[in-house]
Amino acid sequence: MQVGGLPPNPLQAGHFTTAPPKNRPLAKPARHAPVYDGIMKSPLQVPVLLAVTAALLLAGCSTFESRSKEKAAVFNSLDTSTQQRLKKGELSIGDTADLVYIALGNPDERTARTTPDGETMTWVYNVYWQEYAGSVPSGYRRFVVYDKASKRYIVYYEPVRTDIYQQRVDERIRVEMKNGRVSAVEETKT
Repeated sequence: MQVGGLPPNPLQAGHFTTAPPKNRPLAKPARHAPVYDGIMKSPLQVPVLLAVTAALLLAGCSTFESRSKEKAAVFNSLDTSTQQRLKKGELSIGDTADLVYIALGNPDERTARTTPDGETMTWVYNVYWQEYAGSVPSGYRRFVVYDKASKRYIVYYEPVRTDIYQQRVDERIRVEMKNGRVSAVEETKT
């Protein structure tokens, strides 16, 4: 059927056969492959899915406010200047592990070293970022244009590139605690 004086598009459905070659059987799904028939199997699936999603969202929220509420007994016993210092994420020699946790949260790495002088804990806080590493060819985009002069459709191929990023990890802060108190703080300065 011609529309607006244009010949029918050869790429539209119906112009090509979809039957498989005679020598090949139709592909069948794997024996144990799950098949979605559009019907939910249990009425509990939606509430359970919502509850799991909400729990995951709330579990990842570690802010200064949530940490200071978690350690409210310790935080409320501090003077105002120490509370403000912790809110800024600043540590001092002699701070306890609870104060480090309130200021910076859970460390990315923890190590312990025991010597005759006592136990030394090291908490490491990292920063995670992505670095652009260039782009690579990832395929072609096809588009069809009707050429009025030749009265035919022309298929053009355009290369498509995908940007590549590399995951990077840099150590931001290293806190050493000797016998439960901060003995050294090492920070990366930029």
